[in-house]
Amino acid sequence: MTHGKYVGATLSLTAVILTGCGTTGIVGAVGTPLSASLGQPFSHVKSLVFMRGLPAAPVYQAKSVKKAAATLEHLWASSRPYSGTVPKSPPVITHAYWGPSVLTVTTTQQKTIEIFPTSWIVKKGHGEVMHYVPNVLTIKMNHQVSYVTNPALYHWFAHGGWESEF
Repeated sequence: MTHGKYVGATLSLTAVILTGCGTTGIVGAVGTPLSASLGQPFSHVKSLVFMRGLPAAPVYQAKSVKKAAATLEHLWASSRPYSGTVPKSPPVITHAYWGPSVLTVTTTQQKTIEIFPTSWIVKKGHGEVMHYVPNVLTIKMNHQVSYVTNPALYHWFAHGGWESEF
């Protein structure tokens, strides 16, 4: 498996507290494109960084920002607002990143957008189990959280579609 430039790994030796959003994510009217409410997150892209959701969280930069942005723009076109509820996670203390894969988009206007599969954590016995909302992605932009449903983009995250671009 070949990847783009390996940027590094985020591994924390100190404890990190992760919390879930636990909100209902309604953006615009259900069934309508998101262009009116979220805009096009893949226009004016300066950089694309993908952090794989594994312990030690390897980080990759897009091989070609222009090509990766075009692929993502195509996938993004079928996004629709998600109006369901996302369960809230209890605080979890870990010693490394433990969460879904994250795509960080930095625009030429220095805006940062994070896109990742929507998940929540449930404590089970002496451990925790991460659950995902199928086909739903979390969008963090300007300190606001929104949710979209997009089976193709969710599949891109969950099943390695990103690997050919990074």
